[in-house]
Amino acid sequence: MGAASGTLTLATNGGTQTVSLGGTGRQAKPAVTPGTLAFGDQRVATTSGAQTLTLSNSGNAATALGQAQVTGPFAVSTTCGATLAGGAGCTYSLTFNPVAMGAATGSVVIPTDAGNQTVSLSGNGLLAVGSATPASVGFGNQGVGTTSAAKVITLSNSGNMALDVTNVTVTGPFLLTNNCGTSVAASANCTASVAFAPTARGAQSGSLVFTTSDGAKAVALSGTGLQAVVGATPATLAFGNQTVGSTSVAQTVTVSNTGNTTSALSTATISGPFAFTTTCAASLAAGASCSYSVTFSPVAMNAATGTLTVPSDVGTNTVSLSRFGQQTSGSLSTGALAFGNQAVSSSSAAQSVKLTNTGNLALAITSVTASGHCTYSVTYTPSTMGADSGTLSIPTGVGAKTVSLGGTGLQTSGSVPVGSLAFGNQAVSTTSSAQSVVLSNTGNTALAVSSVTVSGQYGASHNCPASLAVGATCTVNVTFAPVTLGAQSGTLTIATNGGNQAVSLSGTGLLAVLAASPSSLAFGNQTVGTTSASQTVTLTNSGNTSATLSHRDSHGPVCPGVHDMRYSGFRRRELYVHRQLHARQHGREQRHPVNPDRCRHPQRRVDG
Repeated sequence: MGAASGTLTLATNGGTQTVSLGGTGRQAKPAVTPGTLAFGDQRVATTSGAQTLTLSNSGNAATALGQAQVTGPFAVSTTCGATLAGGAGCTYSLTFNPVAMGAATGSVVIPTDAGNQTVSLSGNGLLAVGSATPASVGFGNQGVGTTSAAKVITLSNSGNMALDVTNVTVTGPFLLTNNCGTSVAASANCTASVAFAPTARGAQSGSLVFTTSDGAKAVALSGTGLQAVVGATPATLAFGNQTVGSTSVAQTVTVSNTGNTTSALSTATISGPFAFTTTCAASLAAGASCSYSVTFSPVAMNAATGTLTVPSDVGTNTVSLSRFGQQTSGSLSTGALAFGNQAVSSSSAAQSVKLTNTGNLALAITSVTASGHCTYSVTYTPSTMGADSGTLSIPTGVGAKTVSLGGTGLQTSGSVPVGSLAFGNQAVSTTSSAQSVVLSNTGNTALAVSSVTVSGQYGASHNCPASLAVGATCTVNVTFAPVTLGAQSGTLTIATNGGNQAVSLSGTGLLAVLAASPSSLAFGNQTVGTTSASQTVTLTNSGNTSATLSHRDSHGPVCPGVHDMRYSGFRRRELYVHRQLHARQHGREQRHPVNPDRCRHPQRRVDG
């Protein structure tokens, strides 16, 4: 391989002839390094880190490469192509994948056209192999609530690497009293201690489990819990009613041991008015029973309670005892009823008295059952004003029961001292002097004054309050103010809650009623300076009182245009006025109506 040179020499009779010769040799020279790979320790079923092989071609010609072949628990990958140029190189990556514990060997073969390149491979598979012994542990019988002696369980590692222990647990009524730690070296072991602590009677099972890097290693655990189960039936005894001072028929309480071992019994006790006898001994075998006979002897009325207590080494059983001592007794809900004030002749709301049988036997009336009751409703109807008292008496089989009764009769009563007021004569359109009516409250409760009214041509004022206290008075002032003539009647009414007080009112309205007839005079023609014949005007009083008229005096006529007025009589309440006309103007008729209201004083009365 490489450059080569030489000379060709030709010897002839004509002399020596030489020719220079030259050329280059070509050859591929593949080689792999290193020649061996050692992977050391590797955990089984895991992959090591990669190691590299370098394939180099130190020749001056390319070499053809085949697919690398690997044997044993190894794997190869490469960046090399199908050829490798002269002077070039490429790499192969190899990993160790042990599938079993112990030494492992193999090789990788890289085929080339210049010959195979072979590399030896080696490694060591690591594996922890754990086992627990024995496979099961039996603890036999053990009292419930107690703990057995511990038993030892061994965890062994038969592998060639440390066994990791991540947890140790027990299930069931078992206790772990000693643990292994967190690692067991290759070909080494550790121990765990387990005890049985049953919490219930009967067969019990469980397991101890080592959680390791080689999986869970379990040991079955078993044992039997022993316990006496002592119970008393029934849990209560009810004796019914029993007469105080007597003893009931006995009732039985049975004590049974339903457990799987003998129970020790202690001395039973009893409370309340109860007593017992028993067939029970100091111990009670599994599946056996004994009894207590209990009687009731009440010493007092009402409910009696007690307890039968039966102690044992597995607990105390109690039986509740109850019933009633019989006795008759009655009580009233109240000793007195106060009805307070009540209007005379009216009935109060009913008040109730409850008679309760506080005993536990029937109470004889019409019969009230034990603990029952009956009710009496009492009302108050006063017939007179003032305080009243009485008694409600209820006879029973244990004596009469009495309730005091009391109340006050209330009556509203108002009075006025007069039944009528007479006002006499009073001029129309004037008001009389007031007359008084005094209202007195003669009852024993406030008198409500709702209104004071008058009818007719009368008026009233008063100082009466809305409520007039007992014994108090108020005054009503009444006046007469006639608006028409003649007799007038009316009534003063004082409305109260004790009845209306009425006072009759009477009086006469006085009024003079004057009328002139005719209403006009016609004198006809009259010569100036002469006097006509007189004409008559009649003035009539149709009222019921005298009218006062003015008359002529020395200063001239009383009534304008009336030169002469004379009184011609009083019959039919008429006044005749004679009228003479003195004509003062020529050719004109003068008419002068007589108007009595325009007449001046002095006056004269015209009687009817």
